[in-house]
Amino acid sequence: MAGMSVADPGVAVVPFAVLVDGCRLGLVVERHGEDATEDDWAELYPDGLGFHAPWDGEYDT
Repeated sequence: MAGMSVADPGVAVVPFAVLVDGCRLGLVVERHGEDATEDDWAELYPDGLGFHAPWDGEYDT
């Protein structure tokens, strides 16, 4: 997307999940940590890429 960056406030994602032949596909919002009181993580399935604050495009595997 020319001219846009991951920090643009107009960029948003919508979580989704589907099961295909028993395999979960999607971007699933999750809660990590014992003290977490709200969703703080988005996991891309089936690749296992985890996205979290500061939501700058970096990911964990």
